[in-house]
Amino acid sequence: MKNILALVMLLLSFASHARTYSLPADAGSFRLSSCSFSSGVVYCSSNVILQNNDVINITQPLTWEMAQDFTFGNNLRVNEFGNTSDLDIIVQANMNPGNGALINANLTVNGSINAANNASLTGDIQISGNLNLGNGATIEGNITVDGSLNMGNNNTISGDISATSMNIGQGNDIYGNLEGTNININGNNTTIYGNVNATGTVNNNGTITGYVNAPNVNDNSGGIEGETCDFNGNVGPCGSGAGVDHYALSYDGSALTCLAEPITVRACANSDCSTLAATTANFSVIAGSFSVSSNFDGSGLAQVNLPVATAGTYALAINSSATANFADQCVVAGSPAVCNITFVDSGFLVAWPQSVVDAGDEFSAQIQAVRTDTNTGACAAALTGSQTVNVTSDCTNPGSCAVAPSSAGTPLPEGTATPVTLSFDNAGMATLPLVHNDVGKLRVGVSFNAATGASLNGQSNDITVKPAAFAVTTTPAAAVNVGDLPGSPTFVAAGDIFTVQVVAMTSNEKMAPSYGQESPPQQPQIIATPSVAKPAPSGVLASTGWTYLGAGNGGYEDTQVSYNAVGVIKIRVQQNNYLGSGQGSEGTSGWVGRFIPAYFANTSTTTATLDNAQDDFTYIGQPLVFAEPFHLQLTPKTRQGQDIQNYLGDYFGFTASQKFVNREYSDSASTLTLSTAAAQQPTTTQDVVDALDTDAAFDIEIEDNDVRYNKPLTPIEPFDAAITLTLTAADLTDKDGVCFQQTAVGSCEELAIDNATGTELLYGRLRLEPAYASINQSIMLEFSAEYFTASGYFVQNLRDQSTAYSDAWFSAGAASVTGDYDFSDFNVTAVAAELVDGTTDTAQPLIVTPSVSSAGEITWSVNLDALGLPWLKYDWSPEAIPPKVFENPSSVIELGPYRGNDDIILQSEIAW
Repeated sequence: MKNILALVMLLLSFASHARTYSLPADAGSFRLSSCSFSSGVVYCSSNVILQNNDVINITQPLTWEMAQDFTFGNNLRVNEFGNTSDLDIIVQANMNPGNGALINANLTVNGSINAANNASLTGDIQISGNLNLGNGATIEGNITVDGSLNMGNNNTISGDISATSMNIGQGNDIYGNLEGTNININGNNTTIYGNVNATGTVNNNGTITGYVNAPNVNDNSGGIEGETCDFNGNVGPCGSGAGVDHYALSYDGSALTCLAEPITVRACANSDCSTLAATTANFSVIAGSFSVSSNFDGSGLAQVNLPVATAGTYALAINSSATANFADQCVVAGSPAVCNITFVDSGFLVAWPQSVVDAGDEFSAQIQAVRTDTNTGACAAALTGSQTVNVTSDCTNPGSCAVAPSSAGTPLPEGTATPVTLSFDNAGMATLPLVHNDVGKLRVGVSFNAATGASLNGQSNDITVKPAAFAVTTTPAAAVNVGDLPGSPTFVAAGDIFTVQVVAMTSNEKMAPSYGQESPPQQPQIIATPSVAKPAPSGVLASTGWTYLGAGNGGYEDTQVSYNAVGVIKIRVQQNNYLGSGQGSEGTSGWVGRFIPAYFANTSTTTATLDNAQDDFTYIGQPLVFAEPFHLQLTPKTRQGQDIQNYLGDYFGFTASQKFVNREYSDSASTLTLSTAAAQQPTTTQDVVDALDTDAAFDIEIEDNDVRYNKPLTPIEPFDAAITLTLTAADLTDKDGVCFQQTAVGSCEELAIDNATGTELLYGRLRLEPAYASINQSIMLEFSAEYFTASGYFVQNLRDQSTAYSDAWFSAGAASVTGDYDFSDFNVTAVAAELVDGTTDTAQPLIVTPSVSSAGEITWSVNLDALGLPWLKYDWSPEAIPPKVFENPSSVIELGPYRGNDDIILQSEIAW
């Protein structure tokens, strides 16, 4: 018996199936076949056309440029879990989106965009042509359109919009300013939460919370809540460009008379100064009789250095050619305060050589003791040599220190003046070494009381202390065998949820307890593509959101993380911009896994085709011949029913030892049972058709060479085969216990493949004919194959042209004789032939010649088991003689003297 099991990974070739791409790795594959990657740019030389539900993941910051159109179906996902700053998309022609797209990138289109409905875009959009925006879109970013903007209904835009002309429909919410030539707000329930600037006409049927600056304004709804101005005449508070709500001044609050004090001035377009006015107004910052003048460059931001020669406290004010609607506001040392500033003749200047450091690393503050030279007015050293100063720490974000910073091992408790000895050089410079085993923003203050009674004080700006790294662990804990990754214990099934915990760490491997208590609370992000995944291609991690571990625990957990592939991975978490510092942290877990499929789905079955075992029929009990084997295709699935792409290689669970020993055969056309010998070791092959194959389905082919109908003792009429192969649940279970199921919910199931046909079954037997001969006469032994007819009796099987016989049929082992002689008393003529019309071929008879001297008889029987013809055995005993068993055929061979003719009484020869 031979069993063949072929397990083959097949390439998915149906273009309608959604695919997941990772850029830049998948540049050049499938629907991105025209794309290549070089020097941070994925460049596509022709049209890019993506299908419904395609996913584009970004594994590193890059630019994706398309030389022609970019067209995609519904529900496209681009960089869904990444950062907007990591991806710039440039389309040199038109962009044709489907419904429900989600794109997280900055977008430049040198043609037009014809957007469908329910799009979600995060990032700035620059369009050289027109933008036709459908309904239900959500856009977070600024939109600049060189042509026309036509907006449908129920869109939400968080950002400014600039276009030559605008037509805005119903139910839209725009959180930003509009700028263009002609602007038509057609929807009476559309709200513009900002200002409107136009060089032509504004037609308003909705609500505008800010001002409108245009030569022609038609407020049809009476919904303009701010001022209405004439752009060309600069009439009213609008000015040229965005109006000024108020001016905001930022400074550290304490300054030296020998050094001009830096002051940052912002022209705020709204109350929280989240938007700056695009003004070019002149302004002066005034402190008593001292002042400094400058002008804005159109950005709404300027910095001046205010010189004050006389010590004292001064009220700050600003005088500008663009009058603000509201009073000035000041931020002193990072906090809102009254607009006063104090200048002193001596003090400390405290500066940070670095603006961002890692928690646990040593960093330093540069301390300079300064006084104003009474003769020159210039700055001079106030302290030199070794001096003991008082140092205080102040954690500004979060508002208190969970762990105090330290200097050379000495803790610097918050709000407590701690003596620290520093060495000042001739320029009054000293270095204060610091370590902070926590995260957040902090500042330090330095004070000194001289013997003369003079005091020196100074305070730094904030320095940002970010996590040095993140520690990433899972629950349950992964027990990966690093020396044998494929042999590691199972973790969870693909798609099943598990918990990821992330804790901020210092560089000396201590927990940073304040992480997550900042304002706003800082959080890392689980990167969708694992940093390492085996086997390739990698799957994608899905996460739902963080739960804070609580004050003092320094981290978060996500209890709903899942992975949609098999194998082992390393999970990477990242935060790109800690507290707005522009710098981030990351961490990678140890090996997590081994992930296994949740279940196997049956994606196709093909029944077998039978051939005739001989001639145009098959005897009952004769091994069946399969022209085509039984075939089924299994696809590994996640718990959510998603195809798994990487169930292959060493992580493929159907190994060469898979035997399918429990398989069963049955027949729907008869009551007969079928049997097969025990399964042999199968041959298993595994072939990945393409390295980018995203179809993990594998084939199973089962071809048995020893399946046969169990022959009953009672003859039955001919019938056509109709065989069903049933593979039990145990047969369809891999080494990890993953089995075939209809759905992810339920238990393991068997699988039946029905109706294998192609041959007619005959109930056959072999008949031996009796023989009589003289003791010295050769005998031609006769025999025939018979079958049981539908009429209820045996007839010679005229269809049998191939049952083989030979001289072995009259030899020890393959036959037997009982009676007066044995095989040594006969000579057998060598022959090897096949039946003709179901009986002995007269041209090639089986001839035996006795070599005996006396009469006698024997019973001759052939051993059909030894001859390989057990299906021709029959119960030859009378029915009244139990038990009924299959028997070999037998017949009598009788030898004696030649008797003459019974009708002749006397015969003689008469001589002449």
